[in-house]
Amino acid sequence: MNRKDLWEALEQIDDDLLMEAAKPRRAMHSWKRWGALAACLVLMVTGIWVWERGRGVSNQADSSMPYFASAERTVSENETTSETVMEGENVMNNFAYMTGDELLSGEENGLYSPASLYYALGMTAAGAVGDTQTQLLKILNAESLDSLLERCLKARQGGGLKIAGSLWIDQALGEPAQSYAEQLERYFGAEIFSVDFGAPETAERMGEWVSDQTEGLVAYTPSEDPGPLSLLNTVYYQSRWAEKFRETDTREDTFTRGDGQEIAVPFMNGVMAGRIYHGDGYVRGELSLEEGRMVFILPEESLDALMSGKGTRALFEEGEGDEAMIEWHIPKFSCDGTLQAAELLQQLGDGADFSGMTANGVNLLVSDVTQKTHIDVNEYGVEAAAYTEVAMKMSAVFAAEESLYLNRPFLYGLYDEAGNLLFMGVCENPEG
Repeated sequence: MNRKDLWEALEQIDDDLLMEAAKPRRAMHSWKRWGALAACLVLMVTGIWVWERGRGVSNQADSSMPYFASAERTVSENETTSETVMEGENVMNNFAYMTGDELLSGEENGLYSPASLYYALGMTAAGAVGDTQTQLLKILNAESLDSLLERCLKARQGGGLKIAGSLWIDQALGEPAQSYAEQLERYFGAEIFSVDFGAPETAERMGEWVSDQTEGLVAYTPSEDPGPLSLLNTVYYQSRWAEKFRETDTREDTFTRGDGQEIAVPFMNGVMAGRIYHGDGYVRGELSLEEGRMVFILPEESLDALMSGKGTRALFEEGEGDEAMIEWHIPKFSCDGTLQAAELLQQLGDGADFSGMTANGVNLLVSDVTQKTHIDVNEYGVEAAAYTEVAMKMSAVFAAEESLYLNRPFLYGLYDEAGNLLFMGVCENPEG
């Protein structure tokens, strides 16, 4: 069943089967601006939930299954992990907050998936060597490669979530290093493709792969100078609200944009159980999904000032809040995002060593890190997807064994596949 069929099926649910919730116990603050932060931060919240939900999930997965990350791998009584984590600390969420503060700063309708970036950089770190790997592990909050791989172990698909990975390597570059290929397949569930990056059909195949993994929500954009090696990660998530909004209660209302302009947009309205927290300069509300939750943060004044002043960690984590019946007014919205994240790896420098990726030890450099995202929020639930590409380029040309410099008149011939000499000529002047 595709996503269109699913939403149509959901529309057949009789609204009368849903119980009318009680009115809230007290009036809330100006909820009409809830969507402003939702468009900016919701996919990051989805990624955070992804990691939290991974705790306690069995790691005995079918090798053909997609996987998702667990912030803390479940261990048996006799098993220990190689990483020490402070009690209550979610290591992957730390990565989300650190990168989110930078990547979402000043963005209008910014959308970002820390889960997708984490997995893409995790695959990159597995092929790094020496100090380069050490620096990447620090960015990913991992004490060792083993602890990173353990955290990224594939698990059974479930909960409306699908995460996939792939390695695309140019045929001229040869094969990936066997140990690297095994790590990608075992710990990231990645597929490996040997391709010709000079052929147009390679970009088409990569686009088809991304589309298949994201249910067509995100369109792949090829790098301007592709190859000879590319790492791709995709994240797809879909879940219904624990209590769906009645479509008959959706009506147009006024939304005030960041620049002060007022626009009329459809708002979903309903009274539903949730969690509410009144912070310093903002209100945070949490609404349950069947497979997760969605968090909204409404500033009293400027959203940019609130984010720069407090940071995403404090906004999402400070205070526990109280359970309450909440009168929700949430704008329906659909948002796309594109981020360039190569600046996160600038500290690696030009001397970065990724020679562990290829069988012949040829070194590569990260040329680009691109992420594209999409989210759709409506009466029935949330659907979101992302892909992240880490594009690699040659750090140096192959060492030449011979040279042929055609800078004077030469003779040439053209043969077919059978070895027949079809054309023969002399070039005295290349300009004709």
